[in-house]
Amino acid sequence: MAMLLPSLGKKAAHRIATLFGSGSDGSTSALLTPVQEHELLALPRYVPGQFSTVVGELSYVDACTFVVCAREIFEQRCYDFAGSGELTIIDCGANIGLSSIWLALNYPGAVIEAYEADPSIHSALLRNISSLGLEDRVHAHNQAIWTHQNGISFFCEGGASGRAAETAHGNGALSAKQLVPSVTLAELLDRQAKIDLLKIDIEGAENHVLCDPAVDLSRVEHLFLEYHSFQDDPQMLPEILSLLKANGFRFSIKEARVVANPFTQSEVVDGMDFQLNIYAVRRAG
Repeated sequence: MAMLLPSLGKKAAHRIATLFGSGSDGSTSALLTPVQEHELLALPRYVPGQFSTVVGELSYVDACTFVVCAREIFEQRCYDFAGSGELTIIDCGANIGLSSIWLALNYPGAVIEAYEADPSIHSALLRNISSLGLEDRVHAHNQAIWTHQNGISFFCEGGASGRAAETAHGNGALSAKQLVPSVTLAELLDRQAKIDLLKIDIEGAENHVLCDPAVDLSRVEHLFLEYHSFQDDPQMLPEILSLLKANGFRFSIKEARVVANPFTQSEVVDGMDFQLNIYAVRRAG
């Protein structure tokens, strides 16, 4: 680890030293202390701000979303994968950059292409990358991932639930619609000789972009997908799992949001009746 630090820039090297220490097994600490979490959760929703964390000063757009994502990414290590050396990572749905930052700090040889559609959230993403001195390794793009490159109508929720207008079912909070640039997943993949990790968390757009026949997953080694099931739409989970199997992946599934007893309970949040996290790894040979 120490041999890699000089190439990262002084700010990033300091952050990694803070997180790992000497002789570390590679685990990272929590981004926020319990006291800090309590302070943030007491703040009103959707009010931007800045906060001092273990890795440095970070901007947020919604304090509640910041705390939830910090727990998932830094404490639960939801994007941890087997990789070392020079890596290529594509982060679709980067939000304010916590996923890209965690990946950059934990994989010092990685270059990360981070895509965020919401212009305001993208601005926070840029500030956070700059604050940690990661501009050379985390490249931020203000584009939505979609099935064409003509731009899309995008509902900006202000936290982590903004989405393409075509997927914005049953969410009254999604009122600020904007036209944002778009790029296809096929184009992103075609730019790279190999993708060590493809992370997709795009609030339902995955049901459209992964079914694009132009998408070639053959160069992807690890794929994280947050699957969103919309109550008023056909469920696409069988098609997505079949697609992953056909492309040579083995997958594991973790619950992201389900009710305790689906037979007797139902809960619809933002138009969705459940979510799953899918971890897909390319089979050897």
